[in-house]
Amino acid sequence: MALSQVLISQEIAAIEAVFPHNATAGTRYWPEIMSTLNR
Repeated sequence: MALSQVLISQEIAAIEAVFPHNATAGTRYWPEIMSTLNR
């Protein structure tokens, strides 16, 4: 569980670096992000 949380935190950091920091982008990309993490 802890390892998954660390990986997710790293993914989120990478995503935030790439995608715009706004609610519209977050809402649009979050389902895609989660499906990628859950693969």
